[in-house]
Amino acid sequence: MGSSEQASQISVDLGGLRMFTNVMKTDVTNGLKPGIARAEAEVQTGLRFGANTAGGEVVAARDAMAASLQRARENGAKQVEAAEILIAAMEKVLANYASADTASAGQIATVEKTLLDAITAAEKVMLPPTGSVPQ
Repeated sequence: MGSSEQASQISVDLGGLRMFTNVMKTDVTNGLKPGIARAEAEVQTGLRFGANTAGGEVVAARDAMAASLQRARENGAKQVEAAEILIAAMEKVLANYASADTASAGQIATVEKTLLDAITAAEKVMLPPTGSVPQ
């Protein structure tokens, strides 16, 4: 790299990422999934009401509504799937950072031990032997 080039850096707020992941999981589990199921149950009530009427308009409206609901089901399923993919990715990033932190801590401990051993050895070289008189 030349002097005018800088290495790109990424800064990750792990606490924020963890919080966002947890909020997203909660929203999917407690909001999106139950909301889709509740909407499905309520819509089925209305569809059954119109199914037995003689007028063609109600049947046509029911068919249009059924097509619309099918699209809504598909979209809801895709939203849940996409959210779960993002949640899994964020959890993997958090796990990778935790693993990297553990590995880095081990490497730092090795470096510190190497330096402390070197300091101890250097002190032994520099200090006079016990019982001798310094000159």
